[in-house]
Amino acid sequence: MMRILLADDHKVVRNGIRLLLETQPNIEIVAEAESGEEVLEVLRLSNPTVDILLTDLKMNGDIDGPALIRSVSSMFPHIKVVFLSMIDTEEEVKEVMALGAKAYMLKNADYDELLFALSHVGKGGRYLSSEISIRMLSNSIISNPKAQPDAVLRDLELSNRELEVLQLLVNGATTKDIAEKLFISKRTVEGHRQKLLDKTNSKNYVELIRFAINHQLID
Repeated sequence: MMRILLADDHKVVRNGIRLLLETQPNIEIVAEAESGEEVLEVLRLSNPTVDILLTDLKMNGDIDGPALIRSVSSMFPHIKVVFLSMIDTEEEVKEVMALGAKAYMLKNADYDELLFALSHVGKGGRYLSSEISIRMLSNSIISNPKAQPDAVLRDLELSNRELEVLQLLVNGATTKDIAEKLFISKRTVEGHRQKLLDKTNSKNYVELIRFAINHQLID
């Protein structure tokens, strides 16, 4: 069971996320908060068993995302922090990820991507919204030497279907888009995504996409 503390200063947003997540048999929303201060108060006083803090980056109060993750990491190091926000500024995303956030998602991400990110974090991984990953890579200069793609494919044993999924992911397609284009279920898409991360030894989607570009695995 994945126990989540949900934090957002908009009640309608919290209610919507709660309703979506509680349809999953392995997820339980154990508490809610509308500010960084309330998050820390809930954790200190109510002492719920929390595995993941799913929180907005900026909420009411004086404690912003970086300050919140510093406090949670210091006082409750077992809790994994996942940000779900409309803020997509590269500097702010990099800051909280550097401070130990396990995932950063945009609120316009589809439901399947959010579930995949939470599942991946629950298993010990890290995740960046595909939209942010692609943008960050497009703004960076990739200088690592490129390996021969055929040799890489042999070593990784990537299937044709996994390569199709990888190409679509790099193009910014969502789980739903990929499922419809390839005529497969969304659960199958999620399985291929996880295998791609595992086979390329990528901790998140920035690393996966960088790996694909560096090794010429995509068009």
